[in-house]
Amino acid sequence: MKRKDLVYVCSLLLINLLAGCSYRAPQILHKQTLMTPSADEKKTKTFKNHIEVNIPLKIFDKNIYIQADVSRPEKKFEPKTLFILVPGSGNVSRRGEAAGNGIDLYNNPLELYSLWSQALSEEGFFVLSYDKRSCSNKFNILCKNNPTNDIDEKGIKALAQDLDQIYDFAASKLASTGENTRIVLMTSTQGTQVISLASCAKKASAIVLLSPLVGDLGSLWVEGLMRASHQANNSTHKSRLLNEAESTKSFFSSLQKFPDKSHVHGASIKFWRSWLDTSLKSAETLAALNKNILVLLSGSDVFSAAERLKNRRNFTMRVITEADRNFINNGHLAPQARQEVIKYIKNLL
Repeated sequence: MKRKDLVYVCSLLLINLLAGCSYRAPQILHKQTLMTPSADEKKTKTFKNHIEVNIPLKIFDKNIYIQADVSRPEKKFEPKTLFILVPGSGNVSRRGEAAGNGIDLYNNPLELYSLWSQALSEEGFFVLSYDKRSCSNKFNILCKNNPTNDIDEKGIKALAQDLDQIYDFAASKLASTGENTRIVLMTSTQGTQVISLASCAKKASAIVLLSPLVGDLGSLWVEGLMRASHQANNSTHKSRLLNEAESTKSFFSSLQKFPDKSHVHGASIKFWRSWLDTSLKSAETLAALNKNILVLLSGSDVFSAAERLKNRRNFTMRVITEADRNFINNGHLAPQARQEVIKYIKNLL
């Protein structure tokens, strides 16, 4: 293989991992597995009132359906509060599969949004998570195949319009009980751009951002890999990270050279460019909402956007010390991350 081809392949592999896509097959829990808990699980409140719903979306003047999971608490927190978990980076289902944290792979792929749904519902919150429309049955048996041509053309904006329709569905079907219901938008990484472009961000009671990606993403990733190389515990690991940093830099610099109709790593060039352009403005756009926003950052995240988010009004920033950028510690959701989100929303509402 020629050197330039090797650099290109390495770049795609790295972008795959950083974006949250798993190039190892994720562990998929079938519906029957989730709906039939073991004897030990029956002793807990975990997903006791868990249901699956189909949310109608109008795309190209046609109705399609996005699959979603809804977790209902056994004893609800007052005022009634619904979290909408917005898909972040990668071709993810409503479970939020992740094979790693951008630097290291997990021993077993995890379902991040299932972990958050469990944690939040046990505290009295309602939780809705849904499939990103780009998640297809070809890559994930949980997902249905849906049209994506508008995503290729509009980029991130199309996913933001999906969120607006899902928010309206949730407000009318799940929250319309005559109660004073609060709706919180929560997302990770790339989902920050989706929320920043969504009209419903103005309506939400609060926004929670987990390891948000903002600013110049090319620089953020290259600088992050360089930082990781300085922390490497052996020369082989250090060399690999330095090579990945150079490959990533080459990938982003060459992105503008692709024709508009090209597809790279499963997405159109227009989509990639829209993501990069929106990322440059996301922090300012969200700050202008005059909305309560909680930002959770990991102390060990080499890709952290902490410097790009400092001194933003209405942003409350919390650093989780013993967890990776997915807020995982030893295969479990870090208690500190869970507590920070729950405490912030309860105090706010």
